[in-house]
Order: sequence, then structure tokens, then C-alpha cells
Amino acid sequence: PPRGRQRVAVDLGRDQSRVALEARIDSAGLPLVVVPIEVPPGCDVERARLREEPGGAAPAEEVVVRWHRAAPDRLLAVVQRPRAGIFTLGLVAVLPGAAPADGRLPLSRTLLEQAGPSTVTWTAPPSTVLELIEPAGEGGDAPRPASASGSVEVPADGAGPAYRLLEAADGG
Repeated sequence: PPRGRQRVAVDLGRDQSRVALEARIDSAGLPLVVVPIEVPPGCDVERARLREEPGGAAPAEEVVVRWHRAAPDRLLAVVQRPRAGIFTLGLVAVLPGAAPADGRLPLSRTLLEQAGPSTVTWTAPPSTVLELIEPAGEGGDAPRPASASGSVEVPADGAGPAYRLLEAADGG
């Protein structure tokens, strides 16, 4: 089955939030036919593309894909001419409206069998800092120190980490 690595960049904003996914998919053993993708419910997909990474110095080649919204939180990339290889999936999802003061970081990711964890970077809206709330075991949840940006690794089947937005101490 195809394997992959993925990076997600979450930019929380006052008017909208953007979730950018970049996933490298290694399907060298079998033709890549369908890539299921989790997207935040209620998002608009601003941009989506699948490119094949050739060996050597040749440029990446766009793969012809039919995009299908299978559910409010699922997108399918159906490859029109399936083939084996190494691919890069790029997707930008936009969530309208201000980021909630607390909740879970919205994620996009491929739902391949061997997708592996996602490296998630985040940026808080201007004049705010974000405090990640991480499970701490029996003692309850523990917040990380608040900051304007940061990163965290999320397991392939894990939810986006819980967060809380706070006003920045320096006001900006």
C-alpha cells in the first residue's frame, strides 16, 4: 500500500483560517488510484494538486486527477491514469470566519493505510498567542507555554490538538 509523510500548516486568523497540506506519497510498488483526504468540515478547498516526482533533474509533472467531495470532511483524489511512483499532494483549505477562542487545531491529511504522523505547524492570529493543551495522563491535561507559533507531531489517527487563544502580553 502507498506510504507517506505529511506536513500541515495551520494559520489561524481573525477573518479566516487556512490549512495547508503537503504530503509525499510513495506508491512505487503499486499504481496510485485514489488518495482519500481528510479536510476540516465546512472548509472551502482553495487549491489542490497532485504531482509526480520524477527521478533526476526533471521537473515534477502534474497528474490528471478528478477531485470528489465524498463527505463534508472527505475529499477523494481519483487518478485518471493510475501509475506507480512518488507523488506530492498539495492542498489548501480555507475556513471562513474568525478562529474560535478554544477548540482543536483543524487538520487536513491523507488517509492512506501507512500515512504516518503529521508534523503540524501553527500560527496564532495577530496580537494573540496559542496555548496547546496536551493530554498529561492521570493528572489531567497540561498546557504548553503559549506562543505566537509552533509545531507539534500528531499521530496518523489522532485529532488535532486542543488549543486556547490568549491575548498577547505585549499587545502585539
